[in-house]
This record gives sequence, structure tokens and C-alpha cells, in this order.
Amino acid sequence: HGLDGDETSDNLSDDAKTAKAVAKDFLVYIGAITEDARDDWLVSMTEGAENGIQMLWAGKALEIAQTTCNRDIYVLMEAPAYGYSTSEIRSWVNKHSSSFYAGDECLCASDGTCNDPIVTVNNVGFFPPNIPSRLGGDNVTYAADSASPSSPWFESMVFPENPSGRIKSPRIPNANRRVCDGVYVWPIYFY
Repeated sequence: HGLDGDETSDNLSDDAKTAKAVAKDFLVYIGAITEDARDDWLVSMTEGAENGIQMLWAGKALEIAQTTCNRDIYVLMEAPAYGYSTSEIRSWVNKHSSSFYAGDECLCASDGTCNDPIVTVNNVGFFPPNIPSRLGGDNVTYAADSASPSSPWFESMVFPENPSGRIKSPRIPNANRRVCDGVYVWPIYFY
């Protein structure tokens, strides 16, 4: 609630914007919100628990943007894997752009955009042992399994992996750079 603008606008490339508009219409219809307040509410289309994981991803991406030069943030995902709505995550993170780190060593410092809402969140899949690398916002290339606190990476892990039930080994050594979806920790997965 209290957002600027409407995420169902034609100016956005969100493929769920039609569903979001209908959801808002329904909320007005049942009296949950008023027509005047319609554009002040964010509607997120997810499958239940996925919304919580999106918020965890957004929290981790925001932490990286607030503590490093990185504005292109990469999510390491061992195949098979599935991702979440990075457009929603990006939107949530960029609402806090005034709090982004803005050191002189950052590439964004040269054009004054460090506190602009420019964060992207990018899923990067891999097959072991092929660990990908990406350029960080400090002009240093980081392997996804880097232990550096300046790295643009965090790791998404589903525990146990869905649908195989396999327990994957984390690749990023810093446990604070992992977001774990433990929704499948249920007795039937251990029989």
C-alpha cells in the first residue's frame, strides 16, 4: 500500500499486468479497497509461498545494493531450478534506491546514478562444475562462488530440490548470500 503509480500501467512490461488489473477491479467490487485508492495498492501475482520467497530475494538484493557497488545482481541457480518474478523483486528493491551504496569506487559514481532505481535481478542457471562469472559494479569480475562481500551474487536453493528431492550442495561459501526455499521440508519428501 502507498505506492506511487500503478503496476498495471501500459508503460510496464509485466506480463501479469492484465491479471493485476482484474484483481484490483475485484478488490474494489468486494469493497476491500476504494476506486480512489486503487492505484495506491500493489497486487502481486504468485502461487502462494512464492510471494514470500520473492520478498526474501528482494531483501537479499536490497542488502547487496545497500552494501556494495552492484546494481546488476545475479542469482545463482543450479539446474534444474525455477525462478520467481524478477520484475516484482526489482520493483520492490528500487523503491529504496535512496539507500543504495554510492562509493567512489563504483561504476555508477562516474555518472551519478548510484542512487537511481536501476537495480536488476538476473537469474543465472548452471550445470556443475561450470560456475558462471559476472562483472560487478566495482569493475571486478566475480565467479559465482566468490566469498567476497563485494560480489554481485547470491544463491537460491530449494531444499530439498523440487521435484527430485535431491539435496544440493551450496556453491557460495558465505551462508549469508544464500536464500533457501524450505517449503519442501515435509515428511513425505524423506520416505
